[in-house]
Amino acid sequence: MSLTNYLADPRPYSAAKWTPKSDVLTVSRYDNDRLFLQTTRDSVDVYAYTRLTLPAGTYRFGAEISYPQVSYASNPLRFIRLNPMQEMLNATWTGVHGRYVTGANTLTEQTQVELRVMCGPQAHSQIWYRHLFLMTDDDYQTMRDEAIEWFCGDEYESGGGASS
Repeated sequence: MSLTNYLADPRPYSAAKWTPKSDVLTVSRYDNDRLFLQTTRDSVDVYAYTRLTLPAGTYRFGAEISYPQVSYASNPLRFIRLNPMQEMLNATWTGVHGRYVTGANTLTEQTQVELRVMCGPQAHSQIWYRHLFLMTDDDYQTMRDEAIEWFCGDEYESGGGASS
């Protein structure tokens, strides 16, 4: 079986591939390969993003998300098609730690997309993301059919633990 993660740094080992939307957000790498976001003051729509070009197909964006500190965004993972800009299916959230995945987002042609990870709107809000993936819906369904609980790059987690 072969699954493909389209993200270049899914664990993540660096925060370099994620750009903060504005100066109210700091983005850094936290221990255990986590992408750490923190706001410095109140602001709306606070996120870090990465962009990539995808071939036509149907995709899912997923991540493990921590419990938030101070406040949280109800849509932690956002999938945006660029040119023309269109917000597609996102993941919804109630602030509970866990693994979240967007709905299936279909691109009818090669398209540049922007993937967003959100932070809460209140000052000093904090959150981390890890084990990120962007995969085709077919790979996502295969993962589920094969009882693979999570996949983020070169490793997957089955009911028996992590495997390569």
